[in-house]
This record gives sequence, C-alpha cells and structure tokens, in this order.
Amino acid sequence: MVALRRVNWPLWMGLLVIGAVLVLAVIGPSIAPMNPQVPNFFTRAGREWYKPPFPPLTVPGYPLGSDSLGRDVLSRLLWAIRPTVQVLGLIALARLTVGAAVGLAAGWSKGEAGRTLDSLISAALAAPVLVVALLMVAALEEKLGTRAFILGLCLTGWAEVARAVREQTRLIKGQSYIEAAHALGASGLFVVIQHVLRQILPLLWVLGAFEVSSTLLTLGTLGFLGYYIGGDAWIDIDDVTSARVSAMPELGQMLAGDSTEFFFGPWKMFAAGTVVVLIILGFNLLGSGLQRAMEQHRFSYSPFLSLLYRASDAVRWVVQPVQAGLRRLPQPPPRVRRVLPVLLIVVGIAGVTGWREYQSRRAVVERPTLVASVLEEGGELPVPGGHLWASAARDPYGTRWSGLQGPGSGRVAWRFEVEAGFAGGPAVAADGTLYVGGNDARLYAMSADGEERWQAELAALPVGAPALAADGTLYVADVAGALSAFSPEGESLWQVEGADSTVATPIVAAVGTIFYATERHVRAIGPDGTLRWESEWLPGAAPEAALMLDPLGTWLFAGKSVLQASDGQTAPNLNLQAERFLVGADGALYFQPRAKALVRWEMNENGYPAVLERVAWRDNSGGTALPPAIGVAPDGHLWYQANLESQFRLAWLTPTGRASGLYSTMLRNARLVGLDRFGTAFTCGQRGNLSLICVAVPANGTREAWHLDLPSSGRVVGGALAPSRLYVATEGGVLYAIEGQGRGG
Repeated sequence: MVALRRVNWPLWMGLLVIGAVLVLAVIGPSIAPMNPQVPNFFTRAGREWYKPPFPPLTVPGYPLGSDSLGRDVLSRLLWAIRPTVQVLGLIALARLTVGAAVGLAAGWSKGEAGRTLDSLISAALAAPVLVVALLMVAALEEKLGTRAFILGLCLTGWAEVARAVREQTRLIKGQSYIEAAHALGASGLFVVIQHVLRQILPLLWVLGAFEVSSTLLTLGTLGFLGYYIGGDAWIDIDDVTSARVSAMPELGQMLAGDSTEFFFGPWKMFAAGTVVVLIILGFNLLGSGLQRAMEQHRFSYSPFLSLLYRASDAVRWVVQPVQAGLRRLPQPPPRVRRVLPVLLIVVGIAGVTGWREYQSRRAVVERPTLVASVLEEGGELPVPGGHLWASAARDPYGTRWSGLQGPGSGRVAWRFEVEAGFAGGPAVAADGTLYVGGNDARLYAMSADGEERWQAELAALPVGAPALAADGTLYVADVAGALSAFSPEGESLWQVEGADSTVATPIVAAVGTIFYATERHVRAIGPDGTLRWESEWLPGAAPEAALMLDPLGTWLFAGKSVLQASDGQTAPNLNLQAERFLVGADGALYFQPRAKALVRWEMNENGYPAVLERVAWRDNSGGTALPPAIGVAPDGHLWYQANLESQFRLAWLTPTGRASGLYSTMLRNARLVGLDRFGTAFTCGQRGNLSLICVAVPANGTREAWHLDLPSSGRVVGGALAPSRLYVATEGGVLYAIEGQGRGG
C-alpha cells in the first residue's frame, strides 16, 4: 500500500494518454475505415433508408455516426488528430522558447532593461490570449493560413511562461553559489548558462505540458467560433444550399457545428469534444506529475528527475563550446558593439526574404514527376500537331499561354470582314492558316496574309472557336449541339447530331478524341465520328465553363466535375469542394475553393487527391465572384483578370500569393485573349461607345507596353496568338490581324 502511494499516478497516467494520442497521430489516417472527405447523402441499412447525419451505432460502417454531409465521424477524428497535434507542438514550442528567453532576461537584468522587460511581460499578460488570437486569425488567415494561428496564439501566449521563469530566475540569482561564481570572475552569460538555465530547465518541462493543454483549449474555442486550421470552403448541397467545411479534418473544425448539427447531429461535436478533453487532461496530468516529481524529490534521487537533469545537461553541453569559442574571439570596439544589434536585425530580415524567395522558386521547380515528363524542353505544354492556337484557350489544357513571341507593337496588318459577324475567335494551324466560324453558318479558312482560301457550309450557326486535331482536321460545334468535322481543304467529313445547345467548345486530346459539352451532357467523340461516351452534368457543375484535359490525358475537367477521359465516369475518391479546376502552364493541376485562393494538387498512387500547396490573396477589385480568367505561368507566377463594372484589371502574384503587379484601365466587355512566352498579356475591349482598343501588358507590369485603337465593331468574341501576330474577332464581323516586331513586353 505504501509503495502504491509513492507511485506518481498523474505522471504515468498522463504519459499513457499522451502516448496513445501520439500513436493515433502517426497511424490514424492509415487505419481510418473511410475517406474523411467523401460525403454520403443517402445510405441503406436493412430495409431502412437514412439520410445524414447518421446516428451512432445505427448505420453499418459508421460506429460514431456521421456529420450533416454523411462523412464518417470516426474517420474524420483519426485524420484530425495529426494536424492538431502538429500545430499544438509548434505553438507550445514557440511560446515556451520566447517565454523562457524573455523571462531569463527580465529576471537577470537590472536597471532600465529589467524594467522595460517587466513592462513588456505585464502588457502581454494584460491582453487576453483568446482575443488577440481571434483578431490575428480573422485578419491574417486568408493570407497566412495556418501561420496566422501560430502567430496569433504566440503573440501574447508566452507571457505566463515568462513570468514564471522571471520569478524563478530572480530567486536563483540571490543564491550564494551565484555570488561565488561572480567572485571567481565568471561572466554573466556563463553564470546564466551554467547555473541558472540548468535550474530552470526542469521547470520548463512542467510549463511545456501546461502550455500544450492551454493552447489546445484556445484552439478548440477558436474552432467553436468558426476559425479553424486549414481554412474553409463551401460545398453545394443543392441548388440553393451550401455548407461551410474545412479543407481537411481538424478537431477545432469538428467542434464548429452548424445549427442543424446542434439539434439533430450533436454526436460529431461530442466525439471531437471528448478527444479534446482527453488530450487536455493528459497534458494536465503530465504537468501535475512532473511538478509532483520535482517537489517530492527535490533533495533525493529520482530516476525521472534525473532524466530531466540529463536533458538539461545535454543543452548545456551544446551551448558551452559555442560560449567558449565566442570568448576567444577579439572583442569589437564599443561603437561597433552599439550598431551590431542593428546589423543582426538587417541580416535576419535579408535572410528571411531570401528564404521566402528560395521557397517561391523551389515551388516552381518541384513539379509532379509524371507531368514533368509531358512538358517540352522549354517547359511548355505541347499542343497536338504543333498548332499555333488549337482551340478557344490555345490548347486542350486551357492555359491561354503561348510559347511564341507576340507582337511588340500595335499595327493592323490586315482585316477580314463578314457581314453577319463572327461566332468566336480563330484557330491557327501550324502552317499559319486561320479557321473561324461566321454567324452566317459558314466556316472560313484564310492564309496568314489575310487571303481567303475556302468557305464551307455549316448545318447551323457555330458556337465559339473551332478546334484542330493533330492531323489538321477541323471540328466545329453548333447551336443545335451537333459536332461537324472538316478536312484542312474544307471537305465535310462527318457530323454527330445533338439534342440541345452547345455550351463548351471542342478540345482535342493527343490521342484524337474530341470533347465538347451541351447544356445537359459532356460528350466524347472519336476521330471517325463515333460517340464514345456521353455523361450528364453533375448537380452544381458549371456548364458554361471551358473543358480542360490534364497534361497526361487522364482526367477531363468540366466545370466543377472531374471525369475520367476514357469512359466519362466521375473520378472516384475526389471531393475537393472546388469552384473551378484549371491546369497551369507549369503542367500542374489547380483548383479554386473560393474566389481568392488557389490550391495545387495531384492524384496520388492510391487514387486520392493530394493537396500540395495553397495560396490565398487579397485584392481591391470588389465582389466575391470568381475571376473571368485565371492561370499559372510556367515559372509558377499566378495571373487573373478582374472586371469591375467598366474597369479591367490584370493582377500578377508570386507563387506564394504576394502581389507582384497590377494593371488597371477603363475597358468594357474586356476579353483576355492570351499570353505570350514572355508573359505579356493581350487584351481587347471597348472604351466607351466609340472605339475598340487592344492593349499589351508586360508580365508583373503596371503599365501597358502598347495599345491600339480600332474602329468600333462590337465586342470581342475571341482571339489567338501567332508569331509576332495577334488575331481578334468581333461580333460586328471584323477579324483584325495586329502585328509588330520586337519583344511584346
């Protein structure tokens, strides 16, 4: 009985709970029975049908029930522990480090320095950690992501540690052995490291355990208030209802239930709250156990306390050689010592800036291996057949990025007119031949010099730009949803009938399959005109969005849908809550979870999406709608078009989301045609009601390189880039060829 009383039960129980949590953090995702992000809106158990949230122990495979989207709570808990523990460790370590450093300095310093540090600690203690964290996260989460949580919780959270270390330091400072060390000639730094720090370190172990528990409590409170690690996204439930969710499961997010879950599905919050309470209890028990070990065995031997002191000695063993080396260095003059802190701060700022630039550049270089194998030697995505402009957005990937040099100045080389107007922009073959559809139900072909080569009759009015296959075959979609094929000489080859109007113009894969979309279906047509598959639009998809293939030709992005290019089936295991998918000119895959954010991702070997990088930004363009055009340059820089009333804006961002250029001008119905190899963007729009204007804006630029005023002929319906040439088609029936030598930026 006496032996049992001597056992430090809080210590061992805390270690047991924390050990179990750490094991789950490591192996949790691998033992999760389901994908935590896949919703299930209906399921059947026996003869009964259930809709979410599923109660615990009711539906097979959902022992803890589901949330309001039908996602397994147990799987989400197993996935949520790891990111929560990682952020907890970082925040607790930062608070402990800063608090210990400030507390040591405040307790050891005298005079003005000591009073200044005391005032700093008092000011930090006066500011509530939760309020400061809430302000920082609300202000910076969109820009910094998880780093906003770390900064907010560390800004004043170190104060409690600093106060405890300061008082302990002042107590040790008055001991006789400290005075003896000074009498023997020891320096202040030597005494702090050799004697004070060694006495303080066991206390830091205790404070560290309590810091983790208090940090988790604050994170849980922030999550309950709607701020959680990883940001948020919106997923469509039906035509008029959306739900706010996190990018990946996290304990704080699981505590933030909506009004429906409060009344009809509280088990998700109860399960997450139970895990949070257990983790807090474990670290509190560990802290109490460490404190008891220090009090009971202050003057006697304890194996555990000996382990703490050995850890303290290890720190001292690392610091002592550095201290001895610094003591041997020649002391700088007093003037140099005064400016040395300023120099160190400047060097630190330069180092941080350089590191961010390095990370920015490295993010560009690190591409998925399979995608990198598709890129050409110049780092560009190839166009099947080597055509100059093969579809409405240049290539089947929809990048709008041309590997050619655009016009370096603005001059009209020639113009071609069709009285009925044009349906879209031209497609430009490898030999420079242009193909464009007119609103007179005809397809026109002309040379690079503007000479008409042939005309071909269409069954109905065309929609948008034609598409070119690798062998030069032309494909044109019309308002009746039909797809027509023509030879490069204008001979009609075949036609696939449709039932409803075309909404997305054709693109052609490297293997020759043609994809286009109608109001109700996405279609894949073989080069011989046979229908390979037809897939209905998913609810919530955007049929007006362009179709895009991934660089490997495996996936077809159709609005919010991701289809398998081989059979049109919806991609399994894919639930990214994307508002839009896109392919960058760097060969990487991206999606937009909301208006001002972009996420780089890839499909891993297990068939699940893996998020690689997330970039969020702010702008003053107004509104929350998705940009009309957005893309990624081969070097990883982001660009997007923002239209506000009659104003056109083109913004450039670094791969980390920092603004690098913003061009703004007054243009109505502006259309960004494309970007050349130097990143120069070519845009045309209407200025007032008098003229049509085309501008060239250099990459990351704030001013145009050139502009060209053209006679008014209606809004621009499309365009294309060729070597030192810009083609622009208008609904008024004029096709302009604009040329100019020299670099377009």
